[in-house]
Amino acid sequence: MSRLAEELYIPASYADYQISARDFDAFAEVKRFQERWVTDPEFRAQLPQAPQATVDRYQIAVDPMPLQFVWQNPKRPHFEVPAAADHQNPWVRAYKLYLRWQQAYGVYAMAKEALLGADPRYVAWREREMARCQLAMGPQRAAMGLYLPFAVELTVGCSVGCWFCGLSAESLTGSWPATARHRAHWRQLLEVMKDFFGDYAQRGFLYWATDPMDHPRYEDFAEDFAQVLGAWPAFTSAIPMRDLERTRRLIEKSRRGHCSRQRFSILTVRGLDELHAAFTARELADVDVVPVNKGSLLGLAIAGRVLTKQGRMTRRLDEERNKVREILLHQPQGADKDDLGGHESITCVAGFLLNLPERRLQLIAAVPACAEHPDGLVVLSESRWQEPEDFAVKLGRMVDWHMPAELPWDRPLALLSGLRLERDAGESLLLSAKGRQLRYRSRHCSAEQLEKLLRLFETGTDGIAPEQVLARLSRSVKRAYLEQVIRALWNGGVLVAPSYNPARTKPLKWVRADEALQA
Repeated sequence: MSRLAEELYIPASYADYQISARDFDAFAEVKRFQERWVTDPEFRAQLPQAPQATVDRYQIAVDPMPLQFVWQNPKRPHFEVPAAADHQNPWVRAYKLYLRWQQAYGVYAMAKEALLGADPRYVAWREREMARCQLAMGPQRAAMGLYLPFAVELTVGCSVGCWFCGLSAESLTGSWPATARHRAHWRQLLEVMKDFFGDYAQRGFLYWATDPMDHPRYEDFAEDFAQVLGAWPAFTSAIPMRDLERTRRLIEKSRRGHCSRQRFSILTVRGLDELHAAFTARELADVDVVPVNKGSLLGLAIAGRVLTKQGRMTRRLDEERNKVREILLHQPQGADKDDLGGHESITCVAGFLLNLPERRLQLIAAVPACAEHPDGLVVLSESRWQEPEDFAVKLGRMVDWHMPAELPWDRPLALLSGLRLERDAGESLLLSAKGRQLRYRSRHCSAEQLEKLLRLFETGTDGIAPEQVLARLSRSVKRAYLEQVIRALWNGGVLVAPSYNPARTKPLKWVRADEALQA
């Protein structure tokens, strides 16, 4: 961090977001204005009636008039500045900077250059995961999902007890003591991750169905993370006010350690009141504030505890779905308002989940939340380790089996659940699900032959080995051509390991050409 940045309280990483010293105060106040707008229904009701008096009452130092495009619609957050706004106005310019800042973490997390040093098998598997998720959960999921490499739980359970927890966190029962032996063990685990993921390991983080601040020595583990991997891990906490001085220290340490994202979840309007009273807009300028309270404009994910309570809370869940629809309706890219797939899981990891107290290693992936996978994730493999050497071996075995360098011709694969197939009047097949469409056409395979191939992979919930499919169809089509088609389906997320699909999987919906034209 430069001396100028220290004087202006601007983290060095803000250079990436192009927030100058001239715009910094306006950016911080507009960010606070938006936090209040999205969180507080009373603020939204008062602002159109008395704009300046309302922001003054909440001690937000903005001119609300250039931001009328925000408060003219009390039901929606905003993702763009309309063309009619005065784009030269400093408050509008600050709002545009805020929107850019909101997008910056996703750009950082998804940066492909960070994967250059990662194991090629992981990189290819992650690409297949992204393709599968877009089919299974829609384009909004593709835009929201981060596909991060790993998450680490330092505790067993969480003390917060959110009724809507998307991961169904259990109550807090214990933690991994930060003894010298444990920290040495931890640093060796990080070295394993560094060897496998390269610089992409910096995108890992130290919480899951836990709150990092539940661990009294979280900062020690984060410091070890930074020393081994090069940057402080991103963190999210729902209890920033439980120990205010600790929170201040954590924000500053994270900032100095080039933390990619600091985030607080806000559970109530009162919680936002307390946070804003304790910290100035400048002090929270690089801390993301995410309101998940009842009056928030942001909709909850229909996963975890929300899914299990849906029979008892029908009206509330309808409200949450309608919030999501309102957001989608006004997305700049004109998203389908019924594409709720992005809110069927909060799983942002395509990789490993470690629980240190239990020494448990899992390979996990996002799936739509359902009765079989209520938390919106599937555990593809699980193992326990004792020592770091043991951990490295077991991680390697998971990679060997689940991330093969080549398509495993002798292992069962199945069609992804929930697909729809349309056969046009020509020789093409159109596979679609959740708004994404894949067109398959081969000069060497007729549409009828492609359809037979898909039907074979649909047979049963246990899948079928591609080698068996080749044996059945290679009399009518050359094996090389069939292999090419099967590889394309595998890389496109259409063919998956059977464990991804629910046991009672939805059959492939077949639509003939004449039916497709009528639809």
